[in-house]
Amino acid sequence: MQVFLIFLWDIALNPTFKCTFSVPLVLVGNKSDLHMDRRVSQEEGKSLASQMNAVFIETSAKENRVPNRNDVTHSSFKSHSVT
Repeated sequence: MQVFLIFLWDIALNPTFKCTFSVPLVLVGNKSDLHMDRRVSQEEGKSLASQMNAVFIETSAKENRVPNRNDVTHSSFKSHSVT
């Protein structure tokens, strides 16, 4: 799996790169309605999220189960400092 974190800044401004901020990570397992085709268990997803220090949730657009603020609250985010 490849993970990308993209930082975008306005080139018309004089940026400072000596700032530190936190980035919340959420690992989202999609298509949770495909029970018969599942190749990754919830436990494996939770374990990977734990290794990444991330929040784990599963979704299904087909069953209209999409993440909302009740699934992942701001307080459950684990911050990743970026300097």
